[in-house]
Amino acid sequence: TQPIDILIEPWWLLNVGMITDDDIKLLSNQEKELIDFVIDSEKPVEAGQLNFECIHLLYKKGLIYLDVPLNESDFVEVPPLEGFVMNRVMGDYFETLLYKLFVSIDDRTSLGELANLLEIDIDLVLNAVSLYCRLSFAKKKFKQP
Repeated sequence: TQPIDILIEPWWLLNVGMITDDDIKLLSNQEKELIDFVIDSEKPVEAGQLNFECIHLLYKKGLIYLDVPLNESDFVEVPPLEGFVMNRVMGDYFETLLYKLFVSIDDRTSLGELANLLEIDIDLVLNAVSLYCRLSFAKKKFKQP
């Protein structure tokens, strides 16, 4: 009935969901200010720029949602997943796509290269890997300075 707890990375982007006047009445001043800031921003707002506790509260209330921005030059890694089991259903296109990507990802191949190797549309790859990041199945690799 409400979103699960997730680890929100500082580089994820905040978006405002469907907010009613009744929702606003139930918010703290800090939550209202954060919502107003995101609405008034001309560019997407990174989660790391704002109060994480407030972001989590609004996320749990379903008033904001998160984008995990990835591009074809990004690299991701899949940490060991203990006790993870993936049951595949035959004929489900999206599940087949997710599985194909999941078993093929490595931290030395960019997402664009992976899309080319597997002959999959880059937008599908970016959306699927974005989902993996939101579920903490994958992590974006950042280049060391």
